[in-house]
Amino acid sequence: MGDSSANMAIETTKPWDEMDAYERKVITVVHAQGFRDGGVDVTEERMLRILTLGSPKCVFAYQGDELKYARVHKDSVKIMKLLCNQYLEKSFLEENEEEIKQMLDDAKEGI
Repeated sequence: MGDSSANMAIETTKPWDEMDAYERKVITVVHAQGFRDGGVDVTEERMLRILTLGSPKCVFAYQGDELKYARVHKDSVKIMKLLCNQYLEKSFLEENEEEIKQMLDDAKEGI
């Protein structure tokens, strides 16, 4: 990232609720792909749900109209780590939803 003082001159910090759709999409896609690269099964939809729940502040670095990078602000990292550790991977119920529904249907028929 080079000289941090030079980077700070192009950085803007925004709370989640002040980001536009493009900025939210960037943060979501980048984080989802980073976790997938690390072997975690996560969709962009799930990552968006986690980010929305955590409402992090995020940093965007623009040079003119071009976005150079984006990241979660250091003030929001702790809560986002907690949420990701708890909710990132699909739950058993989500992964097996159809099988569970079928089991419940079969059980209802037997009652």
